[in-house]
Amino acid sequence: MATRERPCVLVAGLSVRQLAQACRADGFDVIAADCFGDADTVAASRRWFPVGQAGALALDPGRLIPLLASLAEAGEVDGWIAGSGFEGQVEWLAEGARRLPLWGNPAAVVDRVRDPRHFFAALDALAIDHPPVRFDSVDAAGWLQKDFGGCGGWHIRPAVRGAVLGSRGYLQKRAAGEPMSALFLAHGGQAELLGLARQRFQPLGRRPFVFRGCVGPVTVARPIADEIGRIVQALASVFPLQGLNGVDFLSDAGRVRVLEVNPRPTASIAVHGAGLMRAHHRACADGVLAAPAVPAERPAMRGEEIVFARRPLRLDASDCAAIEKAGWCHDLPREGARLAWGDPLCSVSATGGDCKAVADELDRRREETLTWVEH
Repeated sequence: MATRERPCVLVAGLSVRQLAQACRADGFDVIAADCFGDADTVAASRRWFPVGQAGALALDPGRLIPLLASLAEAGEVDGWIAGSGFEGQVEWLAEGARRLPLWGNPAAVVDRVRDPRHFFAALDALAIDHPPVRFDSVDAAGWLQKDFGGCGGWHIRPAVRGAVLGSRGYLQKRAAGEPMSALFLAHGGQAELLGLARQRFQPLGRRPFVFRGCVGPVTVARPIADEIGRIVQALASVFPLQGLNGVDFLSDAGRVRVLEVNPRPTASIAVHGAGLMRAHHRACADGVLAAPAVPAERPAMRGEEIVFARRPLRLDASDCAAIEKAGWCHDLPREGARLAWGDPLCSVSATGGDCKAVADELDRRREETLTWVEH
C-alpha cells in the first residue's frame, strides 16, 4: 500500500459523525459510510457513502462489503473502524476485515463479548458483579428482555412470560443505580481506563431505556474508580480486547454492576477529549498501548444528547438553517429530510461546571431545537 503523509481511514456504522470528526481532529483523512450522510459528517470527510438499508435504521451488507472491497482495490484507505450497527452481525466484521485492515476488535472477540451466555459466565468467573440474568421464562415482574445483537437501548423492553429470545437474547433483573460508562484502551491483555461518563436514557414510546447521550468526564470515589479499573483490566485480559472499548455499568451506593461491553469506540468519545483515535490506531495497527496525555487543567464537562422527533416532520431550508446556526447542534439534517415520530432529528451539546449544569442545558437546548421545526 502506498505511503501517505496522513493515514486514511474509513469509518462505518449507523451514524459516524462523532468518529469522523474525532479521526479528522487526530490527523487522519476520513472516508465516511453510514445511514444518514448528515451535513457535518460529510464536512468532516473526504468522501461519504450510503450503507444503510432502505427504510430501516440498519446497515446493508450489500453496500458495505463491496465498498470495503473497492476501497481496498483502489489502495486509497489504510484501514477501517467499525462503529455501531455491527453488534449482531459479526460476520460482516470478518468479511470486511478480509478486504481491508480492521482497526478494532476482530470478529471472534466481538462474537464472544456479545454472546450473553459466554459474557455473563465470564463475569461470574472474574467475580465481577452484574444484575441477575436468565435464559428461560420467568415471572415478568421486575425483569427486562434484552438482546446483545442490538444497540442504543432500542432492544430493551419489559419482559413478558413466554417471550422468545434470539441467539443473543436474555432476561435481566431490574436493578437500581445510576447508568454510567467507562471508556478504556486495551491491547495485549492490558487496559488503561480513560474516563467515566454519566449516561442519559429516556423512554421513547414502549421502549423505556433508549440511549440519548452522555455527560463527562466525571469523577467518582477512589474505591469505585479502583473497582472499575480492575474490571476493565480483567475484561481486556480474558476476551482479549484491543483499541477503544466501553463498559456500561450501574453505580449504586458504592456498588458497581456491569451491564455490557461495547467492543468499539463508543459515543463517549465526544466527552473525553482529543487524541483518542490516535491511541486507538496505535493499539490496533501498531500494537502499542499509549493513552492520550492527561491535560494539565481539568477539561470542562461536556454532554451530548440525541434529539428525537416528537411527530412526523419534513424539514425545509429554514429548519435546517436554524439548526445549523445554533452552533451547538450536530448530526445536521439536510433540507427535505422526512422524519417519522421517534426518528433522530439531530444532536445537541453543552458544556458546564458540573453534571447538573450540563444536563439542564442539554434539556433546554433539546426543547428549543424542537420548537424550531415543529410548525
